[in-house]
Amino acid sequence: MKDFIAKQVTVLLSHKKELMKEFLIVFLILMTVFFTLFSFVIYADIKSEKNITEFKEKNLVEIENKFIMKEFEAIVSDLEYLSKSIIVRKNVFDEVMLNRISDEWVIFSEKKKIYDQIRFLDIDGNEILRVNYNDGAPIKVDKSNLQNKKHRYYFKDTIKLDKGQVYISDFDLNKENNQIEQPIKPMIRFGIPVYSNQGSKIGIVIINYYGKYLINQFKTISDYSKDKVFLLNAESYWLVSDNPQQEWGFMYSDQSNNKFSNTYPEEWRIIDTNKQGQFYSENELITFGTIYKHKNIVVSDEKYWKIVTIISSNKVPYYNSFNTIQYIVIEFIKHYYFIIISFILALNIAVLIVQNKIAKDQIQRFATFDIMTGVHNRRAGMDIFEREYEIAIKNNSIFSICFIDINGLKYVNDTFGHQSGDELI
Repeated sequence: MKDFIAKQVTVLLSHKKELMKEFLIVFLILMTVFFTLFSFVIYADIKSEKNITEFKEKNLVEIENKFIMKEFEAIVSDLEYLSKSIIVRKNVFDEVMLNRISDEWVIFSEKKKIYDQIRFLDIDGNEILRVNYNDGAPIKVDKSNLQNKKHRYYFKDTIKLDKGQVYISDFDLNKENNQIEQPIKPMIRFGIPVYSNQGSKIGIVIINYYGKYLINQFKTISDYSKDKVFLLNAESYWLVSDNPQQEWGFMYSDQSNNKFSNTYPEEWRIIDTNKQGQFYSENELITFGTIYKHKNIVVSDEKYWKIVTIISSNKVPYYNSFNTIQYIVIEFIKHYYFIIISFILALNIAVLIVQNKIAKDQIQRFATFDIMTGVHNRRAGMDIFEREYEIAIKNNSIFSICFIDINGLKYVNDTFGHQSGDELI
């Protein structure tokens, strides 16, 4: 057995160039097959992951949108309730009525915990009633501390509304004495006109909504994103960002250029001119939606807000062809056992191919040449003769046939044996 194996190895080594050639061909074919199949599987996974990521971001934007709209609907519902609690006859504000309303509003403020101030202003902008949340201990503001707000934008915008309309201010930071209150208080003011029993407009109800509750919930929902989620106003200023330094740029004179549109000019052009969408920029997946705060329920200074999610390319790998191919190649190399399997299979197949060729060559040689003399046998000689004859006829040429004979071969075989006769031949 050992001799047989050694003989086979010797034969193969004598054909090592052919063996190497067959090995390389088979190895490349196997690697191509494995890589193609592997690529199909990985690409399917990539496509699935990409589709899931895109769907999740779209769904996240929709959830954020629905949350804000639901929050606004709840606030508007509260506003309508507060306005209807004011019952005025003949446009006269009596103390009994005001005391009753203030007691109700104090309890309401304490239960809700989301309104910094609740105010009732007459048609001239005078505060008739105000309840301050007072850090969780709501109080009715003394009459001597009530102010006239006729020059404030929220009064001017709300007092001109018709019955059933609601005003929502810009989302900004609260100011006291024309200075931004510290720590900052993000605030949205909601207003609604109030009418007497006789149908005449007698004033407005204004509530100051703590924007931090909206921001906190917005950020909680944003945690389900793979990367960044922003809330932008119509001028592309950040209202909510993962970087606090970007927020409220429009409130500070030295940060007026701190806008999303300055950081992402081309992206903002697409976002600003479309209601919703999803697209790939140079390095990111961007998903966006629009909140029209006035839709169905409100009238507002701001036309809209934009919810924008951005996932950088390193968190959505493979979003373009080059990254996909690069990822597949890296993953294929990681699965090195495919290379090992290909190597072993290629080597074995190459050995079988070379052995088969050697066997065929031997069979061909046995069928063509005489084993003892090494010259062509009768069948091969006749094939050569026919071929040469056809060539001669075609070319009108002459060829010769030579015969060689050995005299006395029988005598040698009979006298000295067939082995000696074979040697003579």
